[in-house]
Amino acid sequence: MDTGDVLHILVKDLVGASISISLNHGDDDDEEDTAVIGTTTEVPTTTLPYSTILAGTFPLGLILESVNSGNTFVNKGSIEGGKVTCFCEMSNGDILYGMASGYLVNYTQSTSDPPSSDSITSIIEDVSAGKIYISDNIGDIYESPNDDIYSYTLPPTSIGSAVFSLIEGNGIVYSIGAGGIHDITIPLIPVQVGSFTAVVDAGSGVFYVSDDSNIAWESADYGATWVSTGSTIGASTVTHLVLANNGRIVAASGSSITYSDDGCATDFTSVAIIGIGTITALIYISGDRLLLGDDTGSIFESDDNGETWFEIAGNPQQGETFIGSLIKIS
Repeated sequence: MDTGDVLHILVKDLVGASISISLNHGDDDDEEDTAVIGTTTEVPTTTLPYSTILAGTFPLGLILESVNSGNTFVNKGSIEGGKVTCFCEMSNGDILYGMASGYLVNYTQSTSDPPSSDSITSIIEDVSAGKIYISDNIGDIYESPNDDIYSYTLPPTSIGSAVFSLIEGNGIVYSIGAGGIHDITIPLIPVQVGSFTAVVDAGSGVFYVSDDSNIAWESADYGATWVSTGSTIGASTVTHLVLANNGRIVAASGSSITYSDDGCATDFTSVAIIGIGTITALIYISGDRLLLGDDTGSIFESDDNGETWFEIAGNPQQGETFIGSLIKIS
């Protein structure tokens, strides 16, 4: 480059941009000689807008918050120590969570109360009925007005065996557990006999459950009747079922993820995940993004609808040994 030449560097865009260099020869004409010398490449990230995610831990009972769809989490503290087992977002915006100690905590109001003497397994709000239902590991179901979550109906409804999940369908709340599937208003007569471990609402009145042999069952009438599909979901006890993108059903069993794209009609496809413990939490975020937590205090992310998984930054989260539950906040 001769004396008097002027060098111009232009970056046209921040993502996928061409970087051009133009050289203006001061001694010759006014034309610039331009050469493209490189192109930047974007590192894939979670699609905006971001979602807020909460995670509950053990042994300190910490609530961790992510405001970027689970890319990173920060510690928001603890109201009750111990193991966080489940979350529920109420229609008024309050966030409730259950504890293995039997405590029900209102995270938004920073209050707590122990309705149960055993581990709380599920919390559900029936908005139309104006009630909150809380299940525990010994089969009790507590009922509370949704404007006074610490005023419980006693004695609780007893299913008689462990309840793992509650789900509402067409105005009826069903319990899913070791004693079968029950309409909780008729606790002694199961809607479906058997032992069931996980449930998912697939939309349009369709529910799926896993039984204790890891076989999928389907209801096409909001939980009123059930039929086995005969398909195998996983190799060990299925603890979580979620509805992901494009109707895919994703399941967690032990340290494995499996999925179905045909409405549980055939055996699920298995996914290998390196470095994972036993899966203890699984949620769908948006697009093709899911998160899971495990019993080492680690959180993993998938951005391809559950087919591949990677650890997020900061594992094990806050040095905790267990991720008990995850929830996406509206």
